[in-house]
Amino acid sequence: MNKIKEIFQRIVRGYSDKDIKQLNIFILNKVYDPFKAFIEEYEQHGLALPKEFSTDPGEWLTILKKIEFSLDYLYDCNYDEGYKIAFHKNQNEEQKLEHRKQIKEGLRLFGEHFINIYEY
Repeated sequence: MNKIKEIFQRIVRGYSDKDIKQLNIFILNKVYDPFKAFIEEYEQHGLALPKEFSTDPGEWLTILKKIEFSLDYLYDCNYDEGYKIAFHKNQNEEQKLEHRKQIKEGLRLFGEHFINIYEY
């Protein structure tokens, strides 16, 4: 019965009670594919740059790639229970800590540059 309610809520509201409880996963699912397409479009055809990167377009791509790295990891962990375990299996504690820092950095950059992720 809950699955039917969840489907009905998504049809009517666009989100369900479950989505509210797992908002990070809901947002990730909505953002992931379009963000990947945004980066692909930028790499293949270029997009207008945010003003702060007009002198160094490569810096903007570097930031986008850091964000992509974080979203890829979170997306893969969400859809493959063993991914996170397998990913960290051969890493020592220092490597795991560095990886967590990279994930946090990409998410921080996503929040910081959210306003810049559109075609001008």
